[in-house]
Amino acid sequence: DLKLKLASKVDVEKPVRIRLLRREVARMLTVQAAAKKETELRGYEISVDPTDITGGYIIELDKPYRFRNFSDNGFKTSVNLYFVIKEPTCASRAQVTYISDVFDRAFRAIKAPDGYDPQTGAYYADLIDLHSFAIKLLVEDFTKNYDLLAGSQFFYKDRDSVDARIYAGPCWDYDLSMGDMPAAGTSPEGDFALKVSFGKVNWYKLLYQHEDFRQEVAQVYREQFRPALAVLLGERESAG
Repeated sequence: DLKLKLASKVDVEKPVRIRLLRREVARMLTVQAAAKKETELRGYEISVDPTDITGGYIIELDKPYRFRNFSDNGFKTSVNLYFVIKEPTCASRAQVTYISDVFDRAFRAIKAPDGYDPQTGAYYADLIDLHSFAIKLLVEDFTKNYDLLAGSQFFYKDRDSVDARIYAGPCWDYDLSMGDMPAAGTSPEGDFALKVSFGKVNWYKLLYQHEDFRQEVAQVYREQFRPALAVLLGERESAG
């Protein structure tokens, strides 16, 4: 069994060696569980796990080819979504297994018509932060972000002792937005985030089937998004 000591921070004086080692380790630690062959985990064999593996994590949704060819630190979920673990930069086997399970539980619950994970019974609103996901939905829909289901979508999770839920954000990478992808048929006008799929799982559409999430979106729009939009459109002066 491969053992490799890795510092918590990458040695900047040896970037090439570290990068080569990471690719070698990742290939040897790619795991496909017999019970769910569609799930893939990539991480590092380290001698001692952190005391608390529940957080914090920064996770990025990425394109499949990027994950397969360039990522050594992440996971593919049972709904064919590919996530790269940005922090910690060298996640252990236990950490990758833990956070992939957290995301799998959340997406199973979101997908369920009643919002409850059929395997654990957990309610989706106890697994994700509705407020941050509502904000993210409004930002994605307003900007018509072509990458909303493809890449540069960030999430974070703190330690369970602080907050056990997944949060959406921060917002990042909006070069393919505001109608800047005409070849793909994206327009700067009309509904977007709840309609597109690009052959992928649209978790915003799945979230919107739940009444409490729709109420959260409406409240965020009234109290935060529309007032900010009014300033952007010159309808009112900024209060700040």
